[in-house]
Amino acid sequence: NKALIVASFLILIHRWKCRLLWHLRDYTDGSQYSPILKLMHQVGIKEVHVLCNSESVKEKFCGTSDKLMREQLNIEVLYNLSGLKSNEQYYQKWNTNSYVLSTASFLSPWKGIHWVILFYALNRKYLNEIGIHELRIYGNTPYKNRQEHKSYSHELRSLVSKLHCPGIKFMGNRSVDEIFKETHMLIHSSIMPEPFGRVLLEGFKSNTIVFSTSLGGAKEVIESGKHGHAVFAHHSEKLKNLIKLVVCDDEERKRQINSALQFAKEFEIEAEKKWLEYYERRIRIDLAKKQKEK
Repeated sequence: NKALIVASFLILIHRWKCRLLWHLRDYTDGSQYSPILKLMHQVGIKEVHVLCNSESVKEKFCGTSDKLMREQLNIEVLYNLSGLKSNEQYYQKWNTNSYVLSTASFLSPWKGIHWVILFYALNRKYLNEIGIHELRIYGNTPYKNRQEHKSYSHELRSLVSKLHCPGIKFMGNRSVDEIFKETHMLIHSSIMPEPFGRVLLEGFKSNTIVFSTSLGGAKEVIESGKHGHAVFAHHSEKLKNLIKLVVCDDEERKRQINSALQFAKEFEIEAEKKWLEYYERRIRIDLAKKQKEK
């Protein structure tokens, strides 16, 4: 969103006549940008396209923008693609009796990693008995200039030390492929709405069982028992039972993995189609304008 301010400044200074594409990948308060967008409209920028990466992001933006501003903008939902390719190791990783439970996100308070650590610590004996001996925490602290994020990372490590859980490991940043080659079950633990949650699709496409708090854009790809499982934060009993089901019932696990994989493929085909249709539509409109000018 900071890039919009820079782009707007350049457009206004140079009086460029152009089309502005604004890709919203996070929740944005439309009222904060209303003066800039209205000013651009007044100086001749008649086309501003707001491309939201989920219905949840669009709802937030529209809900905080005034009616006039919404009428002047072209607002659409175009989902991000995961980009994860099929890999044989994703199919082979379940040929084991030892399973890895993981989280993969920034280490930020709203990502809810703390409740996953507590869940593992409180249920460690049971989880070990059914073959889960590791909780891997992938990711690092974002926005290092913010004290709240630095503190949270230290607090998580301090919590693990106090709980004496050697099975909990901080893995730092790794590639998507590295994460999902060895992760059998992913807990998507956010305690605040997610703009989208591309990591969920990455989980589906890598034969990983996904448990999610399903807030915000995440609920647009989660349907419990079909593709992923919706669980409340701190709802340990339900999460424990779902984990037991996928670990101990081979047929049910295979059904869930295949269902999620099929959903992810269809979802991304449709998302890619909408991107292509959007650009095709813009090209046709531009060609029609040029023909009219002649």
